Amino acid sequence: MRGTYAHPTPEMRAELMAALPRLWEESLGARAKLSPRSPVPLLDELLMPYRAP
Repeated sequence: MRGTYAHPTPEMRAELMAALPRLWEESLGARAKLSPRSPVPLLDELLMPYRAP
């Protein structure tokens, strides 16, 4: 196939590395809106900053 690449470029890696933490935080925020607590201890700890003081 013409026009495909074999390996990601350094720029592509940098974009991905910048996007992943943002997506993770957005996902946690969306999950916290559904319910600010979780019976799963690790998830409950990650949701803690999204709870009202």
